Amino acid sequence: MAEREASELAAHRAVLFTEQQHRVSNNIQIVSALLALQKADVTDETARRALTEASNRLATIGRIQRRLHDPENAQGNFADFLLELVEDVVRASAPAGIKVAVDTPPLPLPTEKVIPAALVVADLVSNCLEHAFVGRTDGAIRVEARMEAGNRVELSVSDNGTGLPPGVDAAQVPSLGLRLVRLLTQQLGGDFTMVDTCTGAQARLCFNV
Repeated sequence: MAEREASELAAHRAVLFTEQQHRVSNNIQIVSALLALQKADVTDETARRALTEASNRLATIGRIQRRLHDPENAQGNFADFLLELVEDVVRASAPAGIKVAVDTPPLPLPTEKVIPAALVVADLVSNCLEHAFVGRTDGAIRVEARMEAGNRVELSVSDNGTGLPPGVDAAQVPSLGLRLVRLLTQQLGGDFTMVDTCTGAQARLCFNV
C-alpha cells in the first residue's frame, strides 16, 4: 500500500511539474507577443529593432522551455532538440535561398546546460541569417555539435558568407546578440571564438559537461 501511494504521489508531482513548465512557457510566449504588439506604436527604427530582437529571443526561450520538459521529447538527446530549434529559427527568418544543415550525433547534455547552449546556437544562426549574406539570395549555414575527449562539447556554426569585418574581435563586438552569447558562454564555463575561414566565417563554443 505504501509503495502504491508513493508511486501515485510521484506521478501526481510529475504531472504538476509538467503543467507548471507549460504555464511558464505560455507566459513567456505571451510576453513575446506583447513586445511584438508594442512595436506597432514605436516609430524609432532602432527601438523597433530592439523590440523585435527581444520578442524573438523570448519566443525562442519559450519554445526551448516547452520542448525541454515535453515528455515526448527524446530524453537527454540534445541532437534532436538542436535540430528542432534550428528548424524553428530557419522557419521564422531564413530567406528561401539560404540552406541550413545540422550535423550532430546523439549528444546527452545535463538539463542546466541545454538552455544556454541552445540559446547560443539560436543567436549564432540568426546572426548568420542577418549579416552573412547581405545582397545575396543564396548561401549555406552548417551547425555541428560533437562530444570531444574529457566530456567536452564543441558546438560550431559556420557559413559561406562574407566573412568577418577586418580586424573584428569577437570579445569586443558590441551587438546585443554577441554580448548575450558571451554571457551565456560564461554561464556554461566555456570558451567562445569567431574566425574567418576560406569560405566564410565560423563561430565555435566549447564547454565541459
